[in-house]
Amino acid sequence: MRVEQLGEGEPEVAVVGGIHGDEPCGVRAVEAVLDARPAVERPVKLVVANEAAAAAGQRYLDVDLNRSFPGDPDGEGHEHRLAYDLLAELRGCTTLSMHSTQSYAGPFAIFEGVGPLARAACPHLTLDAVVDASAFTEGRLIAHHPETVEVECGRQGSPGAARNALRLVGEFLAAAGARPADGGWLDANRALAGDSSTGGSDARGPSDGTASTEDFEPPTSTECATTPSERPPAAKPPAAKPPAAEPPEGRGARPSDPNPTGTRSGGTPETGESTPTAAAGGGSAARGSSEEGVPVYRLVHAIPKPAATTYEVFVENFTRVATGEAFAAVDGEPLRAEEPFYPVLLSPYGYETVFGYAAEGAGRLDGR
Repeated sequence: MRVEQLGEGEPEVAVVGGIHGDEPCGVRAVEAVLDARPAVERPVKLVVANEAAAAAGQRYLDVDLNRSFPGDPDGEGHEHRLAYDLLAELRGCTTLSMHSTQSYAGPFAIFEGVGPLARAACPHLTLDAVVDASAFTEGRLIAHHPETVEVECGRQGSPGAARNALRLVGEFLAAAGARPADGGWLDANRALAGDSSTGGSDARGPSDGTASTEDFEPPTSTECATTPSERPPAAKPPAAKPPAAEPPEGRGARPSDPNPTGTRSGGTPETGESTPTAAAGGGSAARGSSEEGVPVYRLVHAIPKPAATTYEVFVENFTRVATGEAFAAVDGEPLRAEEPFYPVLLSPYGYETVFGYAAEGAGRLDGR
């Protein structure tokens, strides 16, 4: 584990990349900040977590680091010991942890529950969505270090993910008071110039040629509301809305409204739940955020993927799937939704045993 610092004093803010060795975007962002050494108003700790796995081009060496918290200083596996050491390094720090995915090109944040940190930080970050993954966080950093903002920066190994990661670091540090909110930040094209993750050898999939494991390992037993039917043509993606100022890489159409009338979502007549609002004071919502705020989705269950030769996904993540709509296919046999849901982390080959997750709308974070 590599640990560096900007500024003098005891850091209360940290930025982490490289929890998974095959996700270079966070490592590149940390390295770019260390190379530039920007002035900070509060000390900042910068961490490349699983250096050994990153050097090997593998997700992990022994076990998945993000399934190993709180760790064990005497554990047999490299990642068991590393999880313990990383938690010790982050103690007392509000933390940004950067990841990437095979299922979605835009940035989104993941929390164990939408609490004060999510409400305070997310309106100041350029995000497409916020995901409440409370039911799927066993062994994860966000379960054992709740002062963590976990972000998926874009597609694994893509140039856009590295640029999004660097942008999010700047926004997070501004929201944490570690740099001026209205000050300039590192130019991604210049800071990442020559970086292999922006198109070179690191712009790859898993090192062994097999499907990598996404950031949420599903439970061994899951329930899926789907039925085989006649195969339809692949659904066309929704038309993109006009881009906001300086949109993040990979961002197309905004996620659909998580609170349409009659769906199971926060803030609707059906549930009576209140829509969460941010408690952050000062500043404005992040560039690219809609006036309505950042949509929140709550993971409900994993969508199993039976053993087969080929898999397809027909729908866009964070876009509502209607009852009866075909959202995926297994060896050409479609799966249709038995009830409406929002797909999250849904991809043909991101997981070995599930397509991804079904979520429900849970309101918005609007910074007011």
